[in-house]
Amino acid sequence: MTKLMMSQEEKQVIDSSGVFIAIVMPNFVKDPSKFEACKYAEAAGKLMYAIVEDNVDWDKFKKFDWRKTYHTDIVTDGLIKMIVNDEIKEDMKFFRGSGGK
Repeated sequence: MTKLMMSQEEKQVIDSSGVFIAIVMPNFVKDPSKFEACKYAEAAGKLMYAIVEDNVDWDKFKKFDWRKTYHTDIVTDGLIKMIVNDEIKEDMKFFRGSGGK
């Protein structure tokens, strides 16, 4: 059975997070709850970042207000950590330092 709605726990995680990071891979785009999570994060005004695996059809997700997107041949734990630690944390500092929330 396909999951159609986000759980209350998923909403709480988004609410308590400073940013929303989507790891866009084949199973991500097939899961309707991921689209709902993106809508929820955008409505909550979260800074949104996407790490997108090449050759994944993520057209329906492109409409969201992504602050930055990162494209890669393959998604690995090391790559995610590097992007979060080196890119996203710096961008958040810049955003907040320039008057963002």
